Amino acid sequence: MKNIVGRGISKKSYYLSMVFTISGAYVLVMLVLSIFMGIFAMSKYGMGTLEYPAYFALSIVAKILFVMAHISFAVTMAVLTQNVITGAIFGFLVPYIPQAVEMVLGIFKIHISLDFIKLSAHMPSVYEASNQLSTFLPCFLVAGGYLILSFLIGFQRLKRQDIK
Repeated sequence: MKNIVGRGISKKSYYLSMVFTISGAYVLVMLVLSIFMGIFAMSKYGMGTLEYPAYFALSIVAKILFVMAHISFAVTMAVLTQNVITGAIFGFLVPYIPQAVEMVLGIFKIHISLDFIKLSAHMPSVYEASNQLSTFLPCFLVAGGYLILSFLIGFQRLKRQDIK
């Protein structure tokens, strides 16, 4: 990082390039694998029809946003811990903090629902596909909130971090 910042590239650009490069690689792999799965399914079961195309298109966008939030937290935690492996492990655990808090409070007989901030609770399901697209609003709000939160934490930490 010292060499990159020393060449005049800003820390924010460096941070965003890490997040978007990893996310772009994920999207490309996801698209290639989905093409292969589609070819396999079409050759075995025929063409078929898609009942709710808007639902499936929005679910793909939601999954990409979900993965970007996870990757962003992994990059942020790598910046915080200054260790890529530890940062990635902690980064993938951060979005599951609401479930952990619910479990710990459940031990003390305090029952609270944190579904409104659970990232995985708002993800669309193929089995619940319908024309009702309002279910995507909480999904996009929670995933976007996690993404913005991780960006802000990463930017603040990078601003104060000493480059070694």
